[in-house]
Amino acid sequence: MGAVNTEVFRDGRRIGHNSDGSGFYESFRRGLPGASLTEVLQPGAGGAGAAVAQACPALGVGRLYLPDAAPGRAAQLAQDLNTRAGRPFAQAIGHAAEVTRRISGLINATPMGMADHQGTAPDPALLDPRHRVAEIVCFPLETELLRLARAPGCRRLDGGGMAVFQAARASELFTGRRADRARMLAHVATMPPPCPPIHTVLARGIFVDRRVARAPIGFISIEIIAPDVRSCGFTA
Repeated sequence: MGAVNTEVFRDGRRIGHNSDGSGFYESFRRGLPGASLTEVLQPGAGGAGAAVAQACPALGVGRLYLPDAAPGRAAQLAQDLNTRAGRPFAQAIGHAAEVTRRISGLINATPMGMADHQGTAPDPALLDPRHRVAEIVCFPLETELLRLARAPGCRRLDGGGMAVFQAARASELFTGRRADRARMLAHVATMPPPCPPIHTVLARGIFVDRRVARAPIGFISIEIIAPDVRSCGFTA
């Protein structure tokens, strides 16, 4: 469950992985230890949302509510999660306000909060101190949701840890060597606010190596979609 975001070419085969779920799991386990997760609201049921939702049972979530701009997508994800869990674990809902007063945890798995997606998915006015609020957005580290969740005293988790741990997992898949997570976390904590990664879908028709060379100064990384990788001759 969750879209492939890492491809490894090995022994003549292309092997797909998703590091979003494991990255979120490790970040949440470290950043919000002991959080009460009886009932959790997760706006967002897309690719990253599906991977994050799959990690929720291992984090101790008892019940997961899934609102999404595409109701059918949320319903399908809830069905898949329930089948995996063998119980009614997830429920697609129409609006976050339906359950905000009941939940103890909130995970934003939508793009809301990114520089080009202003605003918040749930209504921050509904938050109170018992809510644990986690983001998957990492540009910026403090989204509007996290900023507003500070006032009522919510325990908060930004998306930086998820970004680090999924990158560490991808590095290990590529190199076979253990990534230094502590060093990566320390580096992210000292970084000034960066521009987001540039995506090759924005620069069609240029070879990948030239895309990297021509990426505007200020972008910290380049994300290469699978068709562009294959267009450069990686056809295993």
